[in-house]
Amino acid sequence: MTRISVVVPTLCRPELRDLLSSLGLQRRRPDEVIIIYACETARLRPLVEDEPLPIQAYSQRGVGVTEAVNQGLESAEGEIIVIVDDDAVIPSSLLLKYEELLGKLPRAFAGACSRDILYERGRGPVKGPDDSALVKLYRRLYVANLVKPYPGLEVFARGVFVDRGLRVRHGPCIPDGDCISLPFRAVNMALRKEAVDGLRLPEDKDLGAARGFEQLLGVMLAAKGYLYAYTSDNPVYHLHHTSISRSHRSEAEERAMRRYMAEALSRLNG
Repeated sequence: MTRISVVVPTLCRPELRDLLSSLGLQRRRPDEVIIIYACETARLRPLVEDEPLPIQAYSQRGVGVTEAVNQGLESAEGEIIVIVDDDAVIPSSLLLKYEELLGKLPRAFAGACSRDILYERGRGPVKGPDDSALVKLYRRLYVANLVKPYPGLEVFARGVFVDRGLRVRHGPCIPDGDCISLPFRAVNMALRKEAVDGLRLPEDKDLGAARGFEQLLGVMLAAKGYLYAYTSDNPVYHLHHTSISRSHRSEAEERAMRRYMAEALSRLNG
């Protein structure tokens, strides 16, 4: 039987309780929940102690989200690893759908991801940039016809890809379609353990919040010969707050991510 590990990097925000509660309601229960926490153990304990889940909690060894993801991937023992943010709430079918989807996809696919739907407390779901008709039109007309993927990433062009200027782009498949794509957002992504064994994201303080590490991970997988899938049919609900915005990356963080992205892309065709 396939085992599913759920990896949750956390700063021990109170929203972690909502995520764990939704994990407890899964139609296909997780075989283990790996929590990588960057806080004092005393802050984590009241958030997890009453949850009837197979939780394994590890203090984060280093600094930064890429260190937390690396540690979670190393610790997970399931054949399928699902990564979710600590401020997400997941529908009861999420793990079951990933298990079914990865069971159907060829082994050439390293995993699959889906979108996040923003929500606000007291209001429920709210529209985000991905829901804008103008953004969708831009992706269908401009990106699809005028933006060229980096050589070797052409097969990803309908989904998330990196262009020849090393910019992350979203094609016409995002957010409402199904296609080959680099990982969309780390709030909701699944990976085959066999695909990520031995793979490590860079751990560098200059990366800051490491925005864009999902696509870097996808390029690293592509360099190993893997594809990746996007489906619109398995979303999570993501608490809307300012840190979700991708516009807060400093110039130093931008330079560091571009450097690591360029290194990963250089291995695509070599």
